Amino acid sequence: MPKPTTATSLPKLYARTRWSAEDARRFLASWRSEEMSLSAFARQHGVRPRRLYLWRNKLRQAIPPPPITFKEISLPHSTIETAGALEVVLRSGVKVRVGPTFDQVALRRLLEVLATVSA
Repeated sequence: MPKPTTATSLPKLYARTRWSAEDARRFLASWRSEEMSLSAFARQHGVRPRRLYLWRNKLRQAIPPPPITFKEISLPHSTIETAGALEVVLRSGVKVRVGPTFDQVALRRLLEVLATVSA
C-alpha cells in the first residue's frame, strides 16, 4: 500500500533525478487532490510539466482498460412506444437521441461517423 503523499514529502520526491513508477504515482495522486492544472502544479513544485505528462501517459498505458461489457435489457413494447426516444452515449460522452420511428440505417451511419471523429 503506497504511503500517503503530504506537502512535506513532495520536496524530497521532486529533488530526485530519477523517479520510480511509485514516485510518479504519488506525485500524480497529490496533484489530483488539488484543483489546478498539471502544468501549474508541476511549476509550483519545481518539476518540469513534461515530466509529469510523460509519467501520466506511461502509467495510463500500463493499466489495461476495463473490458467493455453490455447488459441486455428488454422492455415491454408499450414502454418503448411511450418512452418516445432512444439515447445512445458514446465513449467520448457524446449523446445521440432519436425518436421511436428513427431510421436504423441512418442511425448506424451517424454512429460510425461519430466514432471515427471522436477516436
